[in-house]
Amino acid sequence: MATERRVQRAPVLRRLTPLCGLVAAATATACGGTSPSAETARTRSAPASSSAPAAPSTRTGSAPASSAPAAPSTHRARARITVRTAGSRYGRVLVDARGRTLYLFTRDGTGASRCGGACARAWPPYVVAGGGRAGAGAHTPLIGVIRRKEGSRQLTYNGHPLYYYVGDRAPGDILCQDVEEYGGHWWVVSPAGGPVTGSGTPCGRSR
Repeated sequence: MATERRVQRAPVLRRLTPLCGLVAAATATACGGTSPSAETARTRSAPASSSAPAAPSTRTGSAPASSAPAAPSTHRARARITVRTAGSRYGRVLVDARGRTLYLFTRDGTGASRCGGACARAWPPYVVAGGGRAGAGAHTPLIGVIRRKEGSRQLTYNGHPLYYYVGDRAPGDILCQDVEEYGGHWWVVSPAGGPVTGSGTPCGRSR
């Protein structure tokens, strides 16, 4: 009977030996072992790491605003013409921008007017806001401005305060040249700023 049991046990052991090998392999894998096929699959599925440096941020929202002041404008309004010259029977004489004849008064001192009251009503001063500039035939450096006693500003030319004659109604009129009134002589004015001493006619208060 003992011999018979040993014979029966031997085939059983031969059948269990391959199973033990399989169990051992499975156990090794489960405990951390890695088979070549599994390692290859893991390598293929892993994403490639990028070695390029990160691109710098291009956001400009945090950049400080420029504080540089705007360039000042260099444009200036051109001064208006206050005097120019025009032809007359006395040659070229000084006129205003509209062509009305201008006169000087010999009693005036340089840069001062001595024509007021009744004199200023007959010979209205050429009142302006500012000196302005010269037009054709006249010279801007000769233009000036004085303050009259009542506060208005009167244009001067070569130091002479300038006046109209009350009887001159239109551009080109010269109705009171070479006349003595109010303590001095009245003359039309040359482009150089001196008196034009050509003989005139008796003053007319109207045309």
